[in-house]
Amino acid sequence: MILRRVPQRQLDDCAICSIASVLGYSYERVQADRRQRYGHVDDRTAWWEWYLEDEGHSSEYLPTTQLDVISRKGGTVVGLFVMHHHALRASHIIAIDELGFVDPSDGFPDHVLFDVYPTIKTAQGFIFDQDFLAVALSTAEDLNREDHP
Repeated sequence: MILRRVPQRQLDDCAICSIASVLGYSYERVQADRRQRYGHVDDRTAWWEWYLEDEGHSSEYLPTTQLDVISRKGGTVVGLFVMHHHALRASHIIAIDELGFVDPSDGFPDHVLFDVYPTIKTAQGFIFDQDFLAVALSTAEDLNREDHP
């Protein structure tokens, strides 16, 4: 599935935007659900893992060496990827689909190619996590099945 980029509206709402992109929801829906369901936690707690499960989607952390699962699963799996900027004391979460990275930050296009995005963010001082959250878009999708294209 090709994700729709949901642009950030605040400095710290990248998780809301990326989850909205992954699930095809509006920014307002994810923002309201997040406040109502998980208002007691901040973004240092990966509330989106609970949200995805509550919405009926399985997810699993995989090493970045397995990013190709997104293309192998024929659009039924997308990803969420976290990176950190220690000097800014900030983290950033983005979505991934078969076309590349979907960054909600100002100034980014709808998709940035896999071979370009890490260079840009590394030059900006970000350090990428060594794993990403693979998300099954279909409630029937098994992330571990190898027989899917």
